[in-house]
Amino acid sequence: MEKEETKDIITTFPIGVRSNQSKLGLFMVPILADFLRRRNDSELRVIINTLDSYRNRDEFVLPYTTQLSRFGISSEEVLIDKDNKSELMRTVERLAKKGYLTEQTRDKYLCSCGKLEMLADINLNPSARFYSIDGRIPHCNLCNSDAKRIKNMPVLVMTYPQDVNNGLVIPSHQEKEAVRLYQDIPEHDFLVSRSRDTGITFEGDLFKYNLDVDFLWMNYLSILGKERSLFVVGSNHVLWHLCLMNALYQCSQDRQTAKKSTLITPSYVIEKSDNIRGFINGGYENEDPNLSRILVLSSISLNSKNSFWNEGILKYSRRRLLELNRGYDSNSDLDNSISKSIKYLKRDNMERALKEGKMVGETHDIRGWLI
Repeated sequence: MEKEETKDIITTFPIGVRSNQSKLGLFMVPILADFLRRRNDSELRVIINTLDSYRNRDEFVLPYTTQLSRFGISSEEVLIDKDNKSELMRTVERLAKKGYLTEQTRDKYLCSCGKLEMLADINLNPSARFYSIDGRIPHCNLCNSDAKRIKNMPVLVMTYPQDVNNGLVIPSHQEKEAVRLYQDIPEHDFLVSRSRDTGITFEGDLFKYNLDVDFLWMNYLSILGKERSLFVVGSNHVLWHLCLMNALYQCSQDRQTAKKSTLITPSYVIEKSDNIRGFINGGYENEDPNLSRILVLSSISLNSKNSFWNEGILKYSRRRLLELNRGYDSNSDLDNSISKSIKYLKRDNMERALKEGKMVGETHDIRGWLI
């Protein structure tokens, strides 16, 4: 009996929903992942991040998934991290059994509000957003207090092997930065326990710890299927987090047989003028959803770190949709029209990048994802 063929999985970096109305930019990664899924006959998993130790975000899920369905992404293709907390915790326990997650006694810094908490012997990041450095003492920018050094505290620490697998990165010009990040990860110890109550606890051999929520959901790749090849889509602005997630995934699996995951890191799309602001800030909800798909796919670039919303194609597509009675016969017709529209306006950076032979893995031909 032949073994049933398993499809690759194209998934998204976890999307944090924080309001009942989301800007179009928050749908960019799912729209791109869905487009690639259709071209490669893969399975799609859109990950929604609701695990949060500060506020309950469950109420924002339904408005977001309702809008996803307008873009052709069904609720069956959505995975919510909170609904899979037990499986995520089993992955954390597996990391402990493998020796990557350990109980240690270390000095740490802690601020008044508890948001700033770190090991005392790590190198401070001068470009960090939520703390600044005054001498050698980190200063929390949220509660405006200097962190205090607390000695000999029991903590949970995550460490990584020196030869952590890096896998493929698309586009190829991001590979050098990704390799640097993968080499940097094993050089650091990561504090993953918290002094404050996070709502999630981990039972160690010596103590019970409050587990960092971000560390928990960063393990989500492990629950998508050990026998699958994974393609993870996320903006290049979260490349560090993508690399860290992939490193966690490799640690939780059998490192001799685990399949590498491929990172797809499109540009971060920004506003070039005020003309498009109304559409991307909510106006898209009252228009044909195909307009949003076309706008997103034509605005993304794989040749630059940042790109701009393509106002020209929005105007062109509005006119084209009117000509076609504001609709398409099928998703295939829509995707073909998108590709033609991109070529029409000479926005083919993404197409060229995806067709580069050096971006094609040994068994996964991604050249057919765009016509």
